[in-house]
Formats: sequence, C-alpha cells, structure tokens
Amino acid sequence: ADRSGLGAEHTKFTDGAATKLADGSSTDKYTPGGSPWVENWLVFDNSYFTTITDASTDDELLKLTSDVILFKDAGFKPFADKFAGSKDAFFESYASAHKALSELGSKFEPVE
Repeated sequence: ADRSGLGAEHTKFTDGAATKLADGSSTDKYTPGGSPWVENWLVFDNSYFTTITDASTDDELLKLTSDVILFKDAGFKPFADKFAGSKDAFFESYASAHKALSELGSKFEPVE
C-alpha cells in the first residue's frame, strides 16, 4: 500500500493549513497528504533507523521500499544496523560526513 499520503486530503501530520516559508512569509498553496518518516520529525536523531524496521510504528509513517532496502542490502545494512543501535554512532558519522562535505566547498554561478 502507498504509505506516502500522496493524494489524501490530509493525514494526521498535515492539516491543510498555509505553509510558513523560511523567509517568514507564508503561502496559501497546499499540497494535500504527506507523512514523515518518524513521529517526532523536528528532532534530529537516529529515529529514522529505529523506525524503519519496527513493525509496531504508526501506520501513517513513511516506510518506502528505498528505506527498507537499507536493512537488506549487504553494502548498506552494516551502517543501518549501526545507526539503529547507537545514536552516538549516527551523530559521529553524520558530523564527519557533514564536515567533509562542507570542506569540499561549492562553486556558485549565478543565473543571469
């Protein structure tokens, strides 16, 4: 079954209200449906990895094939298991990856 909420008028995670944008303004445009991967989606932690394999979680949470495969694929499984078992391990790996990507820099070419 499609658990993304796509096409639903609303889910318990979306109420159809205007969306507040990053610049402080808001929009009255609304895309119906939608669900998060974790119950406390504003908290940054390893709950994504603990939720995916937990069959007792809320039915409206996303569990896409691309998420579930992380625990089945031989290349990804060791990391998914490690992060599910330890928030500290997840934070350590995230911090290392974030630092490495930040230090690579980026090239910005404005569109005229």
